[in-house]
Amino acid sequence: MTLPLGGRPPADAPDSTARSWTWLLVAVGLLAWARVFTNGFAQDDFRWLLRASGHEAAPAGIPRLLSLSLYFKIMYALAGPRPLAFHAAGLALHLATGVMLFRVLARRLPAAVAAGAALVFLTSPALFDALHWVSAITDLLCGASLALAVWLLLGRTPESGLRPWLAVGAYALALLSKEVAVGAAPALAFLQWRCGGRRRGARAAATLALAALLVAIAAGMWGTGAGEPYALAPGAVLRNLPAMLAVAAGAGAAWRSASDLDWARATTAQVVGWVLLAAWLVALFRRRSKAAWFGCAWFVTLLAPVIALERQFYFYYVYCALPGLVASVAFLVAGAGEDAAAARAPGRGITASVAVLILAQMAAVEGRATSWLTATPLPSDFVLRRAFIARNALDDLASRRDALGPRVVLLGQQPIEASWQGAITTPKTGFARDPWWDENVRAALSGGEAVRLMFPAVREAVFKPWLEPADTDRTIVPYRVDGHLSVTDYASFVGVANLGAPATLAEHLDRAARFLTRRLFQEALRELLAARTLAPDHPDVLINLGALQASLGDSTAALATLEHAVAVAPGEADALYDLGVIQWRLGREAAARATFDRLLVVAPQSDLAKSVRELLGGRMK
Repeated sequence: MTLPLGGRPPADAPDSTARSWTWLLVAVGLLAWARVFTNGFAQDDFRWLLRASGHEAAPAGIPRLLSLSLYFKIMYALAGPRPLAFHAAGLALHLATGVMLFRVLARRLPAAVAAGAALVFLTSPALFDALHWVSAITDLLCGASLALAVWLLLGRTPESGLRPWLAVGAYALALLSKEVAVGAAPALAFLQWRCGGRRRGARAAATLALAALLVAIAAGMWGTGAGEPYALAPGAVLRNLPAMLAVAAGAGAAWRSASDLDWARATTAQVVGWVLLAAWLVALFRRRSKAAWFGCAWFVTLLAPVIALERQFYFYYVYCALPGLVASVAFLVAGAGEDAAAARAPGRGITASVAVLILAQMAAVEGRATSWLTATPLPSDFVLRRAFIARNALDDLASRRDALGPRVVLLGQQPIEASWQGAITTPKTGFARDPWWDENVRAALSGGEAVRLMFPAVREAVFKPWLEPADTDRTIVPYRVDGHLSVTDYASFVGVANLGAPATLAEHLDRAARFLTRRLFQEALRELLAARTLAPDHPDVLINLGALQASLGDSTAALATLEHAVAVAPGEADALYDLGVIQWRLGREAAARATFDRLLVVAPQSDLAKSVRELLGGRMK
């Protein structure tokens, strides 16, 4: 029997010492991630819960059978749609992974060194989304299964043939949790071979065969071609690999960043990553530690399935790879070379540095979990923001459960571009405009799946930018950027008791204005058409009607209406501007320039004239 990574291990620490370190790991892990219990469901969580509840069938051939199918079904059967139970299970898996990492390292390194490495992993801010987002159970289950496989092979001397075969089974669980587990196949096959035994070849072959089978099943299920969401680009490796090292070392500095990808592509992250990579390689060559090289190989191969992605980069991608990095650094710090027994306990300086790092990581996790925007009462973190939005929306819907019909329209409030005033929108909500305004709410509620899950009487829940005539028999749910919403029926939302009753010109214009603020564009169009019947040459009617027709995409009607408006009111700047914009957008540049020249004469100092100069100067599309 040979030790898998060469050399003989130091004498085992007393069981009491190992248990003490284990309890410390658990306590620190719980303290670092205690706030996960306050987080709710968001985004994809509702899709998997909906399928687990039996309301919707799961697609055939899903590769993540354990994590996104069986796990959600089991948890839903045990706890229902209660996020607390899901977060508790996820945190338990994370702590188990950290403990197994400690147990493996403690066989070859001083207990303090092994515990320090495990604590760095357990408290890493890079794992924030993996712990706070229920759907990231894919990474937690995969990481725990891989840690179990390694522990079975290295945690103690395999005294029988059972433990290595159990490791093969653990690896199968990892593959059924997330596809990145294929990257561990070479390392685990190597460990199986080095464990010895008459069946070592069969075990190594089985490990590789399982990975190949998973690749065959999952092939084609992800859009990895050029221009697709998960497009692969070999050159991306040169950016992503150093970025992953920067994430592993300094993800705590990114807690204010709204995009993992933007942070990873920043010059600072790239420079830090390359410096760390160079320092790591130098240390590996100088120490010549097989165990440290094995940890490096684990880190790189576990990232291999995602390292070439061109436009997808998330910090939690590092979850399964991070144990390899911290283990490699631990062996380098302890000076373990060819003989693991030569490993030494770290000096006070290194011990203090590791303690400071762990405390800094815990502070970064806390800072990210409690971060707030200055303009809106929402957390700045992407996952937390959507969880807060979902909670606000579902709480408001629950308070009006009786008013929900079988078909629900969720109506956004994000401004919509229009030619005559820049935007059509509802009254101000008191929140700063967000480029992800409607998308955050839509994603937080998983496109309406959250509504169907939590309110079974609702058979259809759809998001729309505005209402249409077909929505007259549906429940109307206008929502704000923070997810808070109201529930009403169509007639109440419209606010006009009898739309068919005769009305004056002023009443039609007043209704049109109110409908525009409520995003009832078809109703506003009807009112303006009725107003034009009463006053065919009224400039205000024609200008507003033409602008609305343009915003609804009817350029032909808009052009005719605005030409009529300019004919009856040749000095009206709004009519000239709107007509010029329509002509410009239709490719009639000569006519548009002539119209704009008239505007510059009529109102040369107006904001409209300024916009025209920017347009003609090529600074505006």
